[in-house]
Amino acid sequence: MFVCQSGRVINGDGVLLAAARHLKSAGKLKGNRVVATSMSNLGLERILAREGIELGVQRSAIVMCSRKCCVATTYWEASSPAM
Repeated sequence: MFVCQSGRVINGDGVLLAAARHLKSAGKLKGNRVVATSMSNLGLERILAREGIELGVQRSAIVMCSRKCCVATTYWEASSPAM
């Protein structure tokens, strides 16, 4: 999340969109695909699709261990094979 110079808050979906556009224009967006969490909204998916970028959805379950470190178990959902 960022706040721009005018005070407008840019949420995570906005950051992903800006990064995806930049990487695609530079020819560095591998497979024209972006991975986001299941919390990203349909608007992001639609605008990415309109720009020829696929959105893969990642679901993570965070498990706390006794040493206070995190272990993430990841589940992928996408129309194409996992990256």
